[in-house]
Amino acid sequence: MHNGVAASAADDIAELAITSLPLDMRFRPFHLRQYGGFWLLEEFLVVVLAVHSVFEPRPSDVLLASFPKCGTTWLKAIAFSTRNRAEHPPCDLNHPLRHGNPHDVVRYLEMAFA
Repeated sequence: MHNGVAASAADDIAELAITSLPLDMRFRPFHLRQYGGFWLLEEFLVVVLAVHSVFEPRPSDVLLASFPKCGTTWLKAIAFSTRNRAEHPPCDLNHPLRHGNPHDVVRYLEMAFA
């Protein structure tokens, strides 16, 4: 949105849509809302709605999914290394994972919209 009024209206619509979703408060201090058959943190729903409104997957896309604290960083490193092995063989001294974090080379999809 280009102006503050339109952005505010869009935020109000998103908030109204989010507050109409089923709510679960058993896991305090987290408020979970059910969207698309999944329970998500309320604070992430605006970003999820933005992703769903514009993301068009391609046949070549690879999406990684993992639970928090279950090896996400390791999974990203393995996936990046496997997918980019021709361009960055393990012996490559300039391999991106030698100089950076796996989260730098495999970004969170939601972060592009935050």
